[in-house]
Amino acid sequence: MPVRGVLLSLSKLDVNAESFLRIITYFDQLVRNRASLDALVRATAALAECGAGLRDDCNGVVVRFTETGEAPGPGHRVALAETPIVLDQQTVGSVWLERDGDTGPFDRMLTERMAFAAAVLWQHDLGRELGVAPELALFDLALSASTGEVDRARALSRLGFSEALPVQVLAVSTEDPDDLGAATRRVCNYLTESVQGRVRGAVVGLKGAIIAQPALLTDQLVTSADHDLRHPGTKVGMGTTALPPSAHISWLNALSALRLSETWLASTTITECLELGVLTLLAELPPAAISSSLDIQALTKLGATPRGVRDIEALEALFKTGSLRQAAADMYLHHSSLAARLRHVEDSLGLSLNDPIGRLRAQISVALWRLLVLDSSGK
Repeated sequence: MPVRGVLLSLSKLDVNAESFLRIITYFDQLVRNRASLDALVRATAALAECGAGLRDDCNGVVVRFTETGEAPGPGHRVALAETPIVLDQQTVGSVWLERDGDTGPFDRMLTERMAFAAAVLWQHDLGRELGVAPELALFDLALSASTGEVDRARALSRLGFSEALPVQVLAVSTEDPDDLGAATRRVCNYLTESVQGRVRGAVVGLKGAIIAQPALLTDQLVTSADHDLRHPGTKVGMGTTALPPSAHISWLNALSALRLSETWLASTTITECLELGVLTLLAELPPAAISSSLDIQALTKLGATPRGVRDIEALEALFKTGSLRQAAADMYLHHSSLAARLRHVEDSLGLSLNDPIGRLRAQISVALWRLLVLDSSGK
């Protein structure tokens, strides 16, 4: 029978096998429709004719609705028939009903079906896979700079990493946010097949995070990964090797390398922090400091027109290839046309690319300008 029909008549049901079957059918329909967790709580509250709630222990999120589908007002009702949400034999949260008085004859059945449905819908609503949700909190602890050494060691240990061996952290980004989880899995799977050791990954905030132990063979890995992991819009930053108590430093280095991977300084799928060396300090400059530079202001003015953007791209191509003719070939231009574009940039910045200081200024400026463009686009 239709779900709405079950909802309207539940209070009049007798306590028998048919009634329990109708409750099961109701929640199965929610799962088939891939309802959100909010919708699940709201629907349960309406069906039970009382308030209902769900708590996500991993992120500290609590969802509650009254029987009319509204957020509850001031005051607190007693949570009844609280039931854990279990994923991969780990409790990640709980669900409950909120009544004034004793439990009803169907309350335990309702919360059990609600918890089961929440476990199935968890991955769709929060972008998690079964078994991954409990790891998110552990990744946060392991990589956060504010975590103490004891808590960080405990988090890494629970993720399966040894305290005696160094770790290396990678950061993953994608142009399409919806592809971040899949991209992180692709990199994880590749590393698992390419190196001997433990590799774990999760989406942390707006980036994918991957922890590997022991340290990766970077030269060989970067060379092969540039071909094997190449995917439109996917970038990977590789942090430095660090002992487990300093895993957060490797993560910060990976984020810096990832940030610079969008500039001319990087040309491979995986950008190594060690390879960039002191240049990673550029990624730590605040946008306000970058935009205050006269060189950056000149490039910003130049980049405000389509022609100016092409001129800046010509400069980046020159720095990437180190050759005027190769840069021209990469941009499908005659080398004289590329030279004309470079002269336009020189005039805008007031420097000469033939002068060592002028060339260095241009190299740093165009990298910082690209970072500023990324910041303004929200990436």
